[in-house]
Amino acid sequence: MAPKFQDSILQRFFFNVLTLGVTFWILKKYLAVPRNGLSIEKTVLTFSLSMALGSVAYLLTQTVDVILLRAMMDAKEVGYYSAGIRIPKLIQGMLLTPLQIPFLYYFSHPDSKKITRQIIEFGTKIIAFATGIGSLLLFTFADKIVLIVFGAPFENSINVLRIFSAHFFLLGFFTFVGPFFLSIKKPLVPVFLGLLGFAVNLIFDLILIPYWGAAGAALAGIICILAEMFVYLALMEKKYSIRISPKSLCLLILFGLSILVGMKVSVFLSMPVFVAACLALKIVDIEDLKKMAALIKEKKAR
Repeated sequence: MAPKFQDSILQRFFFNVLTLGVTFWILKKYLAVPRNGLSIEKTVLTFSLSMALGSVAYLLTQTVDVILLRAMMDAKEVGYYSAGIRIPKLIQGMLLTPLQIPFLYYFSHPDSKKITRQIIEFGTKIIAFATGIGSLLLFTFADKIVLIVFGAPFENSINVLRIFSAHFFLLGFFTFVGPFFLSIKKPLVPVFLGLLGFAVNLIFDLILIPYWGAAGAALAGIICILAEMFVYLALMEKKYSIRISPKSLCLLILFGLSILVGMKVSVFLSMPVFVAACLALKIVDIEDLKKMAALIKEKKAR
């Protein structure tokens, strides 16, 4: 390990230890255990355990690619992979993660059963359409993004970004997973989806990494989230009678065709083809946006 890299890791480690120590010192009066012991409600305990399991599942999913790349290939492939997935992950954290908070409020309302179903059915289509456009922008300008942000040494990250750009699109189908299952007190369902994703990711990493390196790890991540998505959609329909609109699933086909056009003809045609096809087939129109806004306003009025 290079001395500068080692110093950087040690500095980060000691900074985190110091931050943790200061945090515990500030909160020590709130963390004191009562003399008569702790009395934790079952629901609180279940929620805490599910969050802990969710953190473990998330950690496994986020690290398995890097660990296998380093074990089966070399450190350069780890760098190419990490650079290629960073931009989609950053956009996901900025745009999709904050969306879950207001919808958790909507779904937790005692009179929200009917509206929840409608919001999920229409909202999934609208959000997936938006994330599809964002993903195709990343796919189109992947070469320029990588060269501007990371430089020429990371040229091999371009294919990683082009493959992993689909991850942002597919996450559009998962926007309501956390809020919905938390609102019905089923926090373990997303955890099990995460563990399923880890298993699928691990299997395809072992298959694809030896042939394609960092690009293979990115493709394994896409297969992983596809598996999670189909299980989630089947569960929502069979268990909770919430059927995602067939038009939402048509977005998957149109997105795939747009990627194919980009690969075979020109990457600059991918997004226009996707948008034009969605509008021509009326997958998404202005009435959907108005209906979604009306549902949210109706919820606020209650």
